[in-house]
Amino acid sequence: MVRGAAAIEIAGVPTVTYVSPAFRGVAENAYGGMGFAELAMTMISQDMVSGITKDVRPDLVATIQDTIVNVTSWEPKIKEKKIIAPARFIHVTGRDYSHAVDKMNELMLKNRWGDGLPVVPATKEKVEWMLRGTDDSPDRVIGKMDPRGGIVTVETVAIAAVMAGARPEYMPVLLAAVEAMLKPEYLLAQMAATTNPVAPVVIVNGPIAEQIGLNSGAGLLGPNPQFPAGASIGRSLRLLMQNVGGAIAGVTNMSTQGQPGRYTGLVFAEAEDFSPWPPLNTQWGFQEGTNSVFVYATSGTANLRGTITTNEKWAKLALAVIVSSVGFPNTIVWTRPEGIIPGIVILTPASARGFAKLGWTKEKIQMYLYENARVPRSFFKFWRPSFKEAPWIKSDFEGEGSIRITDSPDKFPIVVGGTKNIPYHGTWLPAGRGGVPTVAEIKLPQKWETLLKESEK
Repeated sequence: MVRGAAAIEIAGVPTVTYVSPAFRGVAENAYGGMGFAELAMTMISQDMVSGITKDVRPDLVATIQDTIVNVTSWEPKIKEKKIIAPARFIHVTGRDYSHAVDKMNELMLKNRWGDGLPVVPATKEKVEWMLRGTDDSPDRVIGKMDPRGGIVTVETVAIAAVMAGARPEYMPVLLAAVEAMLKPEYLLAQMAATTNPVAPVVIVNGPIAEQIGLNSGAGLLGPNPQFPAGASIGRSLRLLMQNVGGAIAGVTNMSTQGQPGRYTGLVFAEAEDFSPWPPLNTQWGFQEGTNSVFVYATSGTANLRGTITTNEKWAKLALAVIVSSVGFPNTIVWTRPEGIIPGIVILTPASARGFAKLGWTKEKIQMYLYENARVPRSFFKFWRPSFKEAPWIKSDFEGEGSIRITDSPDKFPIVVGGTKNIPYHGTWLPAGRGGVPTVAEIKLPQKWETLLKESEK
């Protein structure tokens, strides 16, 4: 679909997009992000898309006729060029402040600017307060957020942060996460429009995690009033994806059932001080101690019950538990670009220390998962032949037995986090529709120490 739109503009080739009724909003949103006011669409009946065994000849005739009209007579109208303009403030009044806030939240829902939860009013004063978390100019353009193609500026991020209940000291992490998500290889447009229940994962390394109170311990994937930073940073990302990127559930985002992580993402820190291994960001080229974000897309969480590692017998059982989830057939992995990872393994500090005492390094565990997390060959009989085109699948098909789920041991990132002294559970974050993991270094403002001292009050 996207390539078709480009062909109209660049080569003048008559192009028609075939769309099922349910995905009309997705197509219009994507083309709008490319600068088209409208597009040549031929609607295909849901029966034709779903492959239902019934007579679809009447639908096919209508499709062919509409296609001929679009190819021979339709001409695109080009949108006006996008410009960067200051944010427009909306005035809401009420009997008192509380009443005005209630009316503002009603307005947010009516215009589909909110997420169903109350938002904080992004007043001029609040936005200026939030901008204290960065030295960047408010009108600096960070990039274009697909699929709608809205322009993300530093001020845009600050507005979303205020609405989500964030604080100025969270801004460096949030800005780095946005920068990472806007990299082309992250494939944000696909993530934002897919039927997959995908949500962003942001893993933070470096001293900034402790400085801003980002959770790396008990309940790090969920709410914790002692560590509020992760929820508001993740919620800020969701509001940006919705209001700037145009990802609205059931209209332009077709996630059939969604997941709770779509409210606030999964934003947490690695427990570096309690890990026996080098931190995650060193695998992506950063020096230990560097403030950085690792951003990925997951389709949910799977509990790994039984990750006790007090002796070799229990450690091998723990590895078998991990393999049972890691080796689950996830077709997303076989249709994504080279470099995608099947998912992320989170081990508690107690589990990690147990592995390390027994001589299990990260690399050794990754190799074990690479060799043992496999899918039965019979599974591929029921799926598209294109899945077999992945190089490692092709080579395995030439032999006997099962199929590896990825092409390299280092595609199994291992992160340490969770309750410090309880080894019973781990977590598997399986891949969701999207691209490869992306990373970005976190940049601190010059008055960072002053900002932290003020936040302690």
